Amino acid sequence: DRNMAGLTDPFVVKRKIAKEGEALGQVTVRYATSAARDEAQRASLFLFSIILVQLVVSLGLIGAWIAQRVLKPLNALRASADLIATGDLQTAVPALSGDEFGVVATRLDSMRNSLAQSVSQLENRVEERTAELREMNTALQSTLEDLKHTQKRLVQSEKLASLGSLVAGVAHELNTPIGNGVTLISTIADRCHDVRKVIDTGIRRSELEAFLCDVEKASAMVHASLERAAQLI
Repeated sequence: DRNMAGLTDPFVVKRKIAKEGEALGQVTVRYATSAARDEAQRASLFLFSIILVQLVVSLGLIGAWIAQRVLKPLNALRASADLIATGDLQTAVPALSGDEFGVVATRLDSMRNSLAQSVSQLENRVEERTAELREMNTALQSTLEDLKHTQKRLVQSEKLASLGSLVAGVAHELNTPIGNGVTLISTIADRCHDVRKVIDTGIRRSELEAFLCDVEKASAMVHASLERAAQLI
């Protein structure tokens, strides 16, 4: 007891000693807990250190596993998606492991192939339509040239028709004064022939004056007809 008096928080165990129901004495055992507590603290600290190291190593391993099995496939899928988004449909999506990322990579590559085929078909259709449009444009240009030539011919025909109408109108208008002039000249010629016959047998003054008067009138009418024809021309 004297040795245990200076120890803090001693661990005390008491046992009574008896024989045939008679108490012979009592045994008391005292054990100091400070050393055990220090040992327990050291063991706890060591265990905590081991757990902390295991936790750090586990987190590192988990991070490496995540980077290898999750981040790396995701980066590969994102890079492939970016290439597809920029229009690169020829670069194949890299094959990944047979997990969900592999399924996504397979479907993404299938989508890329479908898009590439669709784009190729669309380009072929665009080229075909472009060729058709070029042919149609050529045909339209030819048709336009034909229309221009036809228009020129029609304009020329209209001009000729207008000229023909003008000539016909002028000819009709000229026919009257010229016809009158021809008729009057014919009449004067006939009268001259008659007067010539009368002169041979003798002509009277009155007949000569009548003839001259008729010639003057006819000459005036012929002159007027010729003036009208000249104005029309």
